[in-house]
Amino acid sequence: MARTTPRRSCLGVLPATVFTIATVLACLKHPTPARVLRTPRPAGRNLAARFSQFSGKFVEAVTGVAEGQKARFRLLNELKRQPSSQNGEVALQVQKELLARKSYPKINLEAPGVRVLNEEPPVYMVDNFLETSECDALIEAAESGELEQVKYSGAFVLLDHKRLWPIFPMIFLSAVPGSHALGSPPSIETFEKYLQVLGPNALLVGTMILLVPRIIETLTPILTKSSGAQFKGAKWVGIGALDESHPAKRAQESLLKRAEDLFYARRKQFERPTVTRYQKGQGQAVHSDAYPPAEPGKLQEYLAGGGQRLAQCLVYLNDVPSADGGSTKFFHPVLNGLEVQPKKGSALVFFPAFDDGTEDLRMMHSGETYVGEQSKWLAGTWLHQSDVPLTPHRAENQPGL
Repeated sequence: MARTTPRRSCLGVLPATVFTIATVLACLKHPTPARVLRTPRPAGRNLAARFSQFSGKFVEAVTGVAEGQKARFRLLNELKRQPSSQNGEVALQVQKELLARKSYPKINLEAPGVRVLNEEPPVYMVDNFLETSECDALIEAAESGELEQVKYSGAFVLLDHKRLWPIFPMIFLSAVPGSHALGSPPSIETFEKYLQVLGPNALLVGTMILLVPRIIETLTPILTKSSGAQFKGAKWVGIGALDESHPAKRAQESLLKRAEDLFYARRKQFERPTVTRYQKGQGQAVHSDAYPPAEPGKLQEYLAGGGQRLAQCLVYLNDVPSADGGSTKFFHPVLNGLEVQPKKGSALVFFPAFDDGTEDLRMMHSGETYVGEQSKWLAGTWLHQSDVPLTPHRAENQPGL
């Protein structure tokens, strides 16, 4: 008897497709650790966000999103909405929660050039952290192509893959109606029919997983009239691969040696330095550089990967006049609107987290849009809780300058 190809049925594939899209939308996230904080759009305009919020509620019951993490993002967005408030409830709440029994990593206040820009939370400027020739060497190495340019789009649409698991049982269930598996006696033929339906369904679901983030990323600028990106610029790594005599390699050695002395830290606790360039119209949205905390039961794994980012050392490689924008701006009210204009060779130092690894939410900041005709150049590194593995930078590590 000739075998018949099972008729396609939308009874299984349609619910699976809808469920997949809803799940993927709910799993969209901002890059870690540089998480974007956006000013809310008027109702009806941020259609992508509203759709994602709706689907997120649908999937939360299955994925078990932690209430504390949701509360954290609500707090961050509230801080962004109230950048000028000096005594708002949010500011008081953050101060009360974070300052109790918290301390910062030690810093050598006697180091040459250290200036206090803000007492609490502490923000420092270190003048002449790098020499003029060292700044020039890092810029030249990036421009000449001797460094590896990081392929980072700055998109805010990423997937939390750990929360995609509800999709996979749905894939297998989706093939049941079309193959009539429940109404047929168990046999090889029935199983073959099931696989014939399962294959296309799995292909469709996989396509949705790949396409939905990109579709949302494409539509967001149209629907919200914003760029949809948190980082616009260019980044380079690979200074360590240069010859020991190369001027940029010597500049990196100076940067790391001075960072070690400044923080009383080991070389292995620092991320490998990156060089960043912003051209006209480029910048970085308000973000926090700290990592999310370790998952329950995975603290040792977390520390083995370097643990939390405790401090940032950001070196300005060229002067940027205030008229050209490009400042580093802090948004929490306790910092009184602090803005730091790039000064060649100077290092901006602050602490995304306390020394126990707890994120300090007050340290969210932005790289304000550069509007000059030249470029704004930076080099920087982060101090970690523990030794950072010698592995290539992950894409989500890149936006935090």
